[in-house]
Amino acid sequence: TKLVALDAHEMRGRDVVALEQQVRNTWSEKPQVCEFLVRSFAQALHGRRKGDMCVPFPTVFGKGDRRDFQAAESCLENLPFNGTRSEELPPLNEGQVLLLHWILFSHKNNAKRLKATTLSHLRECSPLLVEEIQQEGKNLCPDTILETQSNDTADRNSGADLFPAFHGTHPENIHSIVRVGLLNLSNTHMQRTGRAFGEGIYLAQELSTAFSFTRSPAPSNWINKHEGMRCVFVCSVTNAESPISQIDVPKNYVVVRECDRVIIRYIFIYRECRRSSKRIDFCALLVLFYLATLLCPVFLEQIRWHGNLK
Repeated sequence: TKLVALDAHEMRGRDVVALEQQVRNTWSEKPQVCEFLVRSFAQALHGRRKGDMCVPFPTVFGKGDRRDFQAAESCLENLPFNGTRSEELPPLNEGQVLLLHWILFSHKNNAKRLKATTLSHLRECSPLLVEEIQQEGKNLCPDTILETQSNDTADRNSGADLFPAFHGTHPENIHSIVRVGLLNLSNTHMQRTGRAFGEGIYLAQELSTAFSFTRSPAPSNWINKHEGMRCVFVCSVTNAESPISQIDVPKNYVVVRECDRVIIRYIFIYRECRRSSKRIDFCALLVLFYLATLLCPVFLEQIRWHGNLK
C-alpha cells in the first residue's frame, strides 16, 4: 500500500536520493531541532482542529479542501522515529523522505533557522531571562532550548526598546506558530480563548503564567507511542509609539495588536513524559484519603475484636 499518493507535477524534478541525504545530514547536525519540528507537526495532525492547525500542510498530501490527513497520519505512524535523540535515521521509504524534507525545510523557522542552545549560553546572552527561569523553580527549567535566527533582527532593533514576554499555547498550535509566527486572530474562527483585555496577541511577563496556558497533547496512537511536548515561546516586543492594547491590561499580561511587533527569540520545550512523572495527581490522593477514612474504623474494630478474644 502506498503511503502517499503523489501526482506527476509534485514528483517532476525531484531527486529523492538527494532529498534523503539532505534530511539525514540535517538530522545528524541538529537532532533536537528535527525532532521538535516532527513532534509539532504530529501534534497538529492529531489535534481536534487539524483542519485549521495543520497550516501550512505538505502539498504532496493535497491542498486546500483536498488535504489527505489520513495519508499523512499513515506516513507519520510508519515513520521509524523512536522518540529518542538519535543522530541517525533508519532506512526511509519515498513517502517518508518527502514528508521529512517538507517538515524540516519548508516555511519560516525551519531547520536551517533554528538551533539548539544551552542554559549557560542563554545566561551570557540574556541573564535576566535565566533569572526568570530560576525564580520560577526547577520544574519550569526547559528540557530543550531552541534559538531562532530572528535574534539577528532583535539585535538590529535593539534601539527600539525591546522587552521580553512569554506565550504559552495548546500543543496543536505549535506547528502553525513556528511556521508563520504569532498572529492576531481575534474575532476569527481561529480564536480559541476569550479576549477579555481586547484584541491582539496575548503574552505574559512571567514564565509561570505562560506555562499555565500549555496543555498535554491530545491522546493518539502516535502521542502514546512517542513523547508529547509543551512549548513556551520567548518573544521580544517592540515598544512602539502606538498603544499595546486599547484597554487596561493587568500588570502580568501584554496584549499586542500588530504581529510585526512580536519577535520569537527562543522556544522552551518541556517533554511531557518528564512533566507527567513529576506531577502530583491530587485526585488520586483524595480518593486514597477517602478510602483510608472509610477503612480505618473497620481496621480499628477488628483490632478491638481480636483484643477481646484474648
